[in-house]
Amino acid sequence: MFFMWVCVALLKLFIADVAAGYWHETETVAGLFKIEELYPIDEHYFYVYLDDKRIYEFDAPYVQIKEKYDLKDNTLLLLGFGYGGAATTPKYAVVDIPKDKPPKMSELFFSISNVPTFAMKNKVIEIDLGFDSGLKKRAEYKNGQLRIWKHVVKEKEGDERSCRYMYDTLYKNYIRNNKCTRPFVEVTGLSSQRYLNGRSNDPRFNLEELYTLSEKSCIAQQSISYSNFKKEICTMKEKGQDE
Repeated sequence: MFFMWVCVALLKLFIADVAAGYWHETETVAGLFKIEELYPIDEHYFYVYLDDKRIYEFDAPYVQIKEKYDLKDNTLLLLGFGYGGAATTPKYAVVDIPKDKPPKMSELFFSISNVPTFAMKNKVIEIDLGFDSGLKKRAEYKNGQLRIWKHVVKEKEGDERSCRYMYDTLYKNYIRNNKCTRPFVEVTGLSSQRYLNGRSNDPRFNLEELYTLSEKSCIAQQSISYSNFKKEICTMKEKGQDE
């Protein structure tokens, strides 16, 4: 009975890992790539093997395979690393595994504004790292090299989905709660803090104005229209434009 319970528990963990979008071993062109945690000896230390050879070791709360790209002569893996609690920023690295050469791992990189998105185009991994200090942050892994750069945002409006969420879920809920003197995040919850932190470096969203508008609308118990909200909160302010 106990053995069956253990098997069910392990199966649930495996299913949860896959559903969350990460895993701990995978086949590559050079053999089985496997991440092993030294639990219960040390639950924050990991060995990484390629077949039976240990190739890396990491001191981190977690190490996971996030993405995999199979090419003709090599396999590219994206690893995710955790370094602290829920409020810390996860880091990532690309591991390049060729058929007949030692694996090569890139430097660590991170996104402070959102979960990075990855795409493979013409043997190049293109990485969207969100925003950093008001600039768009991108990276690419090409021919064994990782390049990271930032550039000015061309689009003036924030994405529709984020703006709609701020309006329907955050702004209107704050008004409905009718706790107009309480801090915005205290009323809307911790999840809203994480959500807004992810957009705090995007110059198209005016979060300080969101807090001010929400308080005013709460006191008046009347919301503005979505079109006006979008113009005030989800559109980049021109230089010299009144806040």
